Amino acid sequence: MMAEPGRLRGIAEALSASQSPSSRNTFIANSLRGMKLMSLTLIAVANRGDVIELTYEETVGDPHPFVLTVTSHHISRQTFKLPIEASDLEAYVLSHATELLGAAEKCKSKGLTAEVLK
Repeated sequence: MMAEPGRLRGIAEALSASQSPSSRNTFIANSLRGMKLMSLTLIAVANRGDVIELTYEETVGDPHPFVLTVTSHHISRQTFKLPIEASDLEAYVLSHATELLGAAEKCKSKGLTAEVLK
């Protein structure tokens, strides 16, 4: 059930690319001024058998990176599929990168440094 290291590197690159800023013009609404807006960057993807750990940093060298653990049980509940293979874990992480980033940002904004999606 372990993925190849090169495949994990490709997943990390694909996830990071999906988080790259857009070239479109953006603005911050007046109602958001003064609020702490967080932007996390995915820095590592680790396959631990039946879980994948996604590590995010707010800044380079962040002393408190955030680790989001996505379990096969979580994916099974979301996809209604059993059994979950390594390729299912990888596919889920790739296709839900934006949702996972949002979950990580929400948890990090609460002061957490880790969360497990069960």
